[in-house]
Amino acid sequence: MGYKVEFALTPHIKAILCGRGMCKDGKLICSATNCIFASKNSEHPEFERVIEVRGEGKCPACKYDISYPDDLVFDDFLQKDILKCSHCNKTLSLNIITWTQKVVSKHYRSKKHIYMHKECYENQYFNIPDDENESESEEIGK
Repeated sequence: MGYKVEFALTPHIKAILCGRGMCKDGKLICSATNCIFASKNSEHPEFERVIEVRGEGKCPACKYDISYPDDLVFDDFLQKDILKCSHCNKTLSLNIITWTQKVVSKHYRSKKHIYMHKECYENQYFNIPDDENESESEEIGK
């Protein structure tokens, strides 16, 4: 059948996946049938199924909470995004970020790969108790 791999999504891992052709227009799309992050009222709900790189940390200088990608600022001189503390305006390294967006990858055969938010993957399954366990719990309660 296939196997499942769970990992934290970082900018580096996303760049690798996009370089291998797993992204659509530079965006990693959730393949779950009912994506939690997709808006049901939107005209194009597939646009909101994007799996974004998310992370959080603390500024080492002022101990202010940092959020990735919210605290990214485009530097005109370097021509790239850099992480800056919104409180003390200090340039920060990505090494202080704890990556919070978890992704589940399902691999089928050798060429078929699908990616989902961890929350979407977990919501596909229901915890249904066995009939044997129910009868045992009924006897204990008597």
